[in-house]
Amino acid sequence: MKHISLRLRLFLYIMLPLMFISIILAYWRLYEAKQTTQEIFDRSLLAAALAISRDVVISQGDALSSNTHNLISEAAGGKIFYHVMGLGGVYLSGYAYPPIVVDRNLQHTNLPQYYEGRYRSEAVRIFKMSEIASFEDLTGNTVITVWQRLDDRNDFFALQAWRSAMLVFTILFSLATIVWFGVAQGLKPLFNLQSAIQVRSPDDLRTIKRHVPKEIQGIVQTLNHLLLKVSQSIQLQQEFISNAAHQLLNPAAAVLSMAQSARHGQNIEKKNKRLDELVSASKAMVHVCQQLLSLEKIRSMPKKNDISFDLIALIKDIATESGAYILKNNINFSLNAHDKALFVKADPFHIGEAIKNLIDNCMKHAGDKLSKITIDIIEQKEHIEFKISDDGIGLDSKLSDVAFKRFSQIGVSEGSGLGLSIAKAAIELYDGKIIINPSEEGASLSFFLHKAI
Repeated sequence: MKHISLRLRLFLYIMLPLMFISIILAYWRLYEAKQTTQEIFDRSLLAAALAISRDVVISQGDALSSNTHNLISEAAGGKIFYHVMGLGGVYLSGYAYPPIVVDRNLQHTNLPQYYEGRYRSEAVRIFKMSEIASFEDLTGNTVITVWQRLDDRNDFFALQAWRSAMLVFTILFSLATIVWFGVAQGLKPLFNLQSAIQVRSPDDLRTIKRHVPKEIQGIVQTLNHLLLKVSQSIQLQQEFISNAAHQLLNPAAAVLSMAQSARHGQNIEKKNKRLDELVSASKAMVHVCQQLLSLEKIRSMPKKNDISFDLIALIKDIATESGAYILKNNINFSLNAHDKALFVKADPFHIGEAIKNLIDNCMKHAGDKLSKITIDIIEQKEHIEFKISDDGIGLDSKLSDVAFKRFSQIGVSEGSGLGLSIAKAAIELYDGKIIINPSEEGASLSFFLHKAI
């Protein structure tokens, strides 16, 4: 079913139940037609028997009237045969011998009754009745037997069944034709929508404004939402490439300039100085490249909601890795955390990148008076708070929009302006929140993650 066309699928969904219902109705109609045919033909036998009985009494068993002859010859379903037996079993009129009874369970009674039999090797339907009649001075029972070939009845029933079948087939064929072309007309707006999308160029990501039936409005809205997200993603990627090229241009130009200066240095001392500057500039450019790759990796990697990890263990590993560099710069570094594990539902790579960039942000933007960095882990009812504070130049919480924007810096520093935007992208990927805390001394930032249940 999944490989057939939508038109054929809808056609089958409509027609198959109709065909099933039609088969049931046709079966019921044939059963009713058979019962009705039996009843009509039995009444014909009854009418013939009554007419023969009347004529026998009137004519004293000698002859039948012309009306009765016409009734017998023109009865529905074929010719009617009859046999009349008078008082004492004397043959009076009709065919000399009645049919042979084949129903062994037939009860011998004077009451009118229908049963099956055979007449001249043919199956027949028989009606037999007995009436009291008077002939001259004698009174007694007159037995009238009438019968009809079952083949005649069956032919009549087959004709009616064939007509009913043709009627049902004609109705089904008409419905199938109407449904087939009706479905095509109903799907026409969908095909028109497909044609409108097909003629668009890859650069045309405008929303679709075509009027469509309400049944496919949800599809169009979803597609428009996707087009908007793709357009935004492409725009962000283009901005990212433009900003990355701009950020890398200055370090690359500085590296080139220092390399040329070192090459043309007048003495060893100046050459070594230029080489040291060249190494520093190269490190700065490598750091920018690493941050750019980290930001792009966070943006492009799929979100993983099905894993959880111990945030305390991750922070301790990062603190051990970064602590040596921090302490080497004569900066006090402390971690205040629980001894027990605190699990969050997120990817440790993304959260690790956020923590590393927050620590790096303190080192690069806190200024010369930076003397301590403190990390606090605070367990709340539904969240875990990671708080990092320093005693540097400080960061106003009113400048959040600027601080978290890519390639944006509050003041002059050696940073690239990517650290906080990387942290924000990583935390918000897991429905977390990152804020700048009001602080009387230095800067303080916190991010919040949901606990793993």
